Amino acid sequence: MPTVNGAGVDPSGVALATLMGEHTPLLASILAELRSGVIEVGAGDIKFRQMVLDQFPVAGCKRIIAYRTGNGTDAQAVATGTYAAPINGLVLPANEARLGGAIVNTGTVAVNLYLTDRPVPVVGVPALQLQPNGGSWDFRLGSLLWCGHVSAVAATGTSNLTVAEV
Repeated sequence: MPTVNGAGVDPSGVALATLMGEHTPLLASILAELRSGVIEVGAGDIKFRQMVLDQFPVAGCKRIIAYRTGNGTDAQAVATGTYAAPINGLVLPANEARLGGAIVNTGTVAVNLYLTDRPVPVVGVPALQLQPNGGSWDFRLGSLLWCGHVSAVAATGTSNLTVAEV
């Protein structure tokens, strides 16, 4: 603490330090409250594109709408031994902006999805199997969203996939 002419503690410095000590917990609780709001992320092909809805649906919450037109198909043919169109079995290319999506096996044959853009199947590449007639995957691996490439090969014969991503 600064002293007055080298003779003891400056009372104004003590008062200031005491005041700061009282305000620090209050400021910490205000900061924690500001950081505790709920943020919901949505996507759509909405005319106004990117937008933030404050106090939605209730006070303290926000909804952030990301403009996405989506990507996918309702008729992705997948064959055995050959790689599904369009390129080497690639169903979807990597997309670092992917927010979510689904791949549904609408065919009558099981389909293996490979998390790679390399020609598949290949040893060491992560794979998932979609059962026939409705087996699906939502791009999640545990609590993580897969933003990388997805390739596919039918277990036998030919099958079909319905694919959507945003």
